[in-house]
Amino acid sequence: MLGICRSGALIARKCLGRLPAHVEQVSKVVACLFTSFGSGLSGKGGLTPDLTGSGGPNLAGNIAFHTTNGVGGATGFLFYRPEALAPIPAFGGLLYTLPPLPMIPSTLSGSPGTGGAGSTSQPANLSDAASLLGVTLVIQAGFLDAGAIQGVSLTNGVRMTIG
Repeated sequence: MLGICRSGALIARKCLGRLPAHVEQVSKVVACLFTSFGSGLSGKGGLTPDLTGSGGPNLAGNIAFHTTNGVGGATGFLFYRPEALAPIPAFGGLLYTLPPLPMIPSTLSGSPGTGGAGSTSQPANLSDAASLLGVTLVIQAGFLDAGAIQGVSLTNGVRMTIG
């Protein structure tokens, strides 16, 4: 739960009891900053999939990660980790999310096997924003792609800061 002081200052705290009288209760407010960085690894047709983030601030806490320019119908994963220190070489490119990796399965739409035709949007919900304030995550996606140097194309990285 978040509280906003009448003076305009933001107070972020988990509320287990009552809020002080000078604080108005506002629940489920999320503000996210998405910053793209690095480069991906190209796949079929020499095209590199692109990852972006969107959403917040909003009352529902809804955000989404969007992949475009991938190979149509490709399956893969969205990887995420707390802020990574340095990328590591993987699949002939760079992995910005250091192992071990939590993974969310992902399938691109588009004409199967067609370079650049694949895209997807994966929603996420941050409705318990107070417990996540100040957290920075690094997100990246990888897809099976026969046109990639080692059979996997990678997106750029996206840094998401919640707060």
